[in-house]
Amino acid sequence: MLPCIGGHIAHYDMASKFDGNEMRKTTTTQAAAILRLRHGLKLNQTEFWNRLGITQSGGSRYESGRRIPRHIQMLIELAYGNNPLQALKRLRGEK
Repeated sequence: MLPCIGGHIAHYDMASKFDGNEMRKTTTTQAAAILRLRHGLKLNQTEFWNRLGITQSGGSRYESGRRIPRHIQMLIELAYGNNPLQALKRLRGEK
């Protein structure tokens, strides 16, 4: 289960499989993973990226294959991943 989006609880089958591992692969794989995640959540680019404080145009560049900085990858994992506590531990450098 994902956090509330627009007052509704978002359910997304693929999110249960989205643990951030896809984010640590090539930019093409990252872009494809983000696109699948966003489409599965039925969010447009503005809705998906604004939640992370990123403009639609910036998000579009990431979805097109531009390298995604590590801090943005972490934001995606925290906001949309199925294990935000694990992502937070990685962010803190904990095991």
